[in-house]
Amino acid sequence: MIIPIGHDRTIRGLPWVTIGIIAVCTLVQLYSSVAAPDADDVRRLVAALERATPEQVPVLEQQLRALFNHIPVIRFGYQTGSGFDYRLITSAFVHQGWFHLIGNMLFLFLAGSALEDRWGRLRFLAFYVAGGAAATLCFDATYRGDTTLLVGASGAIAALMGAFLVNFARTQIILWYWLLFRTGRVHVAAYVALPLWLAEQILWAHLDGAPGGSGVAYTAHIGGFLFGVVVALIPRLFGTSATGAPPKEVVARVAAPPIGDRSSERATLERRYGHAIAALRTKDAATALAQSSRLVLELAHNREPALVLEMCRAIFGSLSTLTLTDEALEAAASAADAMRDREAYVAIATTMLRDHPTSKLTPKVVWRLAEHHRDGGRIELAVVTLRTLAAEFPDDPFGVRAREALASRPA
Repeated sequence: MIIPIGHDRTIRGLPWVTIGIIAVCTLVQLYSSVAAPDADDVRRLVAALERATPEQVPVLEQQLRALFNHIPVIRFGYQTGSGFDYRLITSAFVHQGWFHLIGNMLFLFLAGSALEDRWGRLRFLAFYVAGGAAATLCFDATYRGDTTLLVGASGAIAALMGAFLVNFARTQIILWYWLLFRTGRVHVAAYVALPLWLAEQILWAHLDGAPGGSGVAYTAHIGGFLFGVVVALIPRLFGTSATGAPPKEVVARVAAPPIGDRSSERATLERRYGHAIAALRTKDAATALAQSSRLVLELAHNREPALVLEMCRAIFGSLSTLTLTDEALEAAASAADAMRDREAYVAIATTMLRDHPTSKLTPKVVWRLAEHHRDGGRIELAVVTLRTLAAEFPDDPFGVRAREALASRPA
């Protein structure tokens, strides 16, 4: 048994849309389990209908239809062959039992929280709904069996997983495994784990014979995943970022922030950035301290890595005693990675280890620091960094990985 239980991305703030979807699905399942008619109620009414006189049949049929309307799987599940029906959306909020629900919600939270943080709430919600509908239509197009109902969020979640692969390919996914009498955790990069998952779905769809024959909509998973990959790739193929801004503007803004027709939100952010830089240059510590950490996080959230690094350089060069929060430094380290600025990453990570030695975010940053030392040919520095990580964070997953890396080195 292998179950994903987390990843190493930091989510800034609560993913309210993801939590809301989980809440709605849970409430629907709770109603299905506690208040909705069950199979015995249906069987009793069908038996009565079979024994009914011609005069009783219309009344019993009406009662049966009313009964079906109170069973979420029947009321909101998508019936194959229905085409573009509102149940393309509602079916993603209905599940066939608690195990079905819990498994889907775990995957939803892991992938959804990261994408919601990257895209924003409205864009994420629109993508989730569209992904669920696309996955269901893919199943409907390939299904050749008797008419059946399709329920569950797995198609929409597969779309999230495809988008997650495009946006966070290097993210380490934490997997919990149970093999015979042994359990443990292992870290696997998204660019390895997610394609393997897709390959598994393709294999099972092939072995399944008729799509949906096993009761699992593998073709919906495949269709949803591919939909997510394609939609997430569109901004990159057309040279735009997730917010629609051409990536080249980010670099240009460091030297000369553009003026002209810009949204009020972006203009406000740029003004605050300018004020913070001015405060740093004049060594106005009070103003810089009040603005710097929050501004670094906002710049990172708006995918402005060049501005994040520019601000960090100003901080380190002007006010070396100014302490950024651990979240701000972690965001700055990610920005240095995105810009492939190894020197900036080393400076930021060293500051993180010095100023926030007990933060839960520090081990990830220090692990990446060791990788930068290794990739730059500074093997001894990499070893020293791994030893520090293993000693200071022995129970953290990255501390464990550090010990394993050190143990595997040739004597």
